[in-house]
Amino acid sequence: MVKLKSEKYVGKVPIDPKSTHAEAKERHEQQGTLEPFRKYLNCAKNTFIRKMLYYRQHGRCPWCGKSLPGYITETNVHHQNYNHICNFELEEICIYNPVKSRMIRTNVPNCEVCYYYHPVSSESCLDNLLLVHPDCHSLIHGIET
Repeated sequence: MVKLKSEKYVGKVPIDPKSTHAEAKERHEQQGTLEPFRKYLNCAKNTFIRKMLYYRQHGRCPWCGKSLPGYITETNVHHQNYNHICNFELEEICIYNPVKSRMIRTNVPNCEVCYYYHPVSSESCLDNLLLVHPDCHSLIHGIET
């Protein structure tokens, strides 16, 4: 484990994925894994995943070490890399995802069911994700806020 800016939190340091989202999408399209890649990206909207990340990180942002306001809103899920894909083959669930001042209906993998039936692959998913503040997420990706 690496010590971060905050003395109170020790955890995984967020990294910027080696390839861009567009490059990864093109690579997955060529490999025929675009749909599992899309599901992997959409798992970030799943409340179960956000809650698991929040508690794994002890309610702290691994970038700045400060407390997160919760796991539903005012947080972003950072993908450590774009090589991972979702292998969950059961039907997706429909959720209402809070975006700005409205809710958008979205289909996402049923990560909770996957977690209980496939704990090893679920841990692999969770290891590739981090819950961070929106400003910290921009900084990880080198975007000025």
